[in-house]
Amino acid sequence: MPSGRPGDNLKITVDVPQEDEYALSNSTHRSFYHYFYFPSRYRSLYSKYVRFESLSDYEVNNWKFNYRKLVIKALLYTNGKRAILKNPVNTGRMLTLLEIFPDAHFIFLIRNPLMVYLSAKKFFADLFPIVNLEEFSEEEISRTILDIYVNMLHDYLDDKEKAPAGKIIEVRYEMLQENPIDEVEKIYKKFGFSNFHEIKPLLRDFMLTQKGHTVDEYTMEKEELDHVMSKLDFAMKHWGYDLPQPSELEVLAHKQEQN
Repeated sequence: MPSGRPGDNLKITVDVPQEDEYALSNSTHRSFYHYFYFPSRYRSLYSKYVRFESLSDYEVNNWKFNYRKLVIKALLYTNGKRAILKNPVNTGRMLTLLEIFPDAHFIFLIRNPLMVYLSAKKFFADLFPIVNLEEFSEEEISRTILDIYVNMLHDYLDDKEKAPAGKIIEVRYEMLQENPIDEVEKIYKKFGFSNFHEIKPLLRDFMLTQKGHTVDEYTMEKEELDHVMSKLDFAMKHWGYDLPQPSELEVLAHKQEQN
C-alpha cells in the first residue's frame, strides 16, 4: 500500500478514514466506483448506483440494505454514535440516503469548480493506470471526469431544492482553509450538535499535523480551458467564482507561427 494517495500524496494508511464507497465496491457489485476498473461504463454505473435509474425495486432495496449494513458495521467497530461519511458520490444521491437515514445531514464543500476538475483529473490520471482493466487515454480521462462532475453538480442542485429544510450546509473551501476550526464549529451549530467543545482540542491538534501539506499548481491548454469553462459556466456563476489566479493556474496558449 502506498504511503501517499495517488494524485495529491495525502497520507494513506489502513488506520485513517477513507471514502465508504471503497468498502461498498469491495462488498457488492452495486457501486459506482467499479468504473475505476471499467471506466468506459461510467455512464451506466452513475445512472444505476448514484441516481438509481432503470433498477428494479429489489435492486434499489438491495443497495440500501448493503449501504446501511456498511454504516452500522463502521459504528459498531468504532463504538460510535454518529457516522461521518466523506464520499463524493453521495453528492448525487442525497434523497436516497435520506430514505435510509431520515435524520441525516449533509455538508457540501464549495470550491472553484475549475480547480475541482483539475484536481480530479490529476488524481484519476495517476490512479487509472494502476487499477483499470481497459485501455483509457488521457483525453478520455478528461472527458469522463468533466462529464461526471457536471452531471453530479446538476443533480446536487436539483436534489437540494427537494431536500427538507435545514438538512444541508454549504461550506466554502477557502474559508475552511483560512479558519478550519471556526468553520467546523458553524457546522455543529447549524445542525444542533452540542459537543463541539469536546472535539475542539482534538481538531486543533490535528490541524497542527497538516501544516506541511501544499496545494498543487496546474497548467492547462487554453483550448481545454475554453471547453471546460463552457461546461462549468453554470456552476461558476452559481457559486460566484472567476478564473483562478496565475499562481494557481497557468494557461498555455499556442501562438500562431510567423512566416
